[in-house]
Amino acid sequence: RAEGWPGLEDRSSRPHRSPRLTPPDEVAAILQARVDRRWGPHRLGPLTGHPRSTVYAVLARAGYSRLRDADRLSGVPVRYVNDHPGSLVHQDHKKLGRIPDGGGHRLLGRSTETRRARGQLGYDHFEVVVDDATRLAYVAHVPNESARTASQRGRRWPGCGRRRSTFRNRCSTAELCRRRTTIDAVRVS
Repeated sequence: RAEGWPGLEDRSSRPHRSPRLTPPDEVAAILQARVDRRWGPHRLGPLTGHPRSTVYAVLARAGYSRLRDADRLSGVPVRYVNDHPGSLVHQDHKKLGRIPDGGGHRLLGRSTETRRARGQLGYDHFEVVVDDATRLAYVAHVPNESARTASQRGRRWPGCGRRRSTFRNRCSTAELCRRRTTIDAVRVS
């Protein structure tokens, strides 16, 4: 009532005075030690002579609560990017189990009778190729997960364009399946 209508407006709940707040020169020393040494509050506390809870609070107020916020030299993320399409493609194989009509084992159970009635469903195989430069993705349904199938599908990816040229480098996680000789033979042909 004493403040009238202006007293009803929204305002900060922060106190007007904070006599025990860490002095600005000590805050600057904590922040400088964080940037220089790239240490956390547990190690910066004894170095600066403050409890680690104080160091935590100072770093959070300054926006340096995460180490990645303090030590990034430039604001640009470091990534490798190839200059032109087809210079590097990421190729992988995905094997998905087929779900029967009417649902899977959650609905039908895992009993022997239901398994015999359904028969063997097997798997669906997909070959996934992603171009590194354009992020163009290509997914193809393939009959199996052999090296020959993987190399043939990789050759037909849409990033090749009308020239039907092949990619130069391939990155894959299934190196045991796709032998280097098979991929090189397809790349040359």
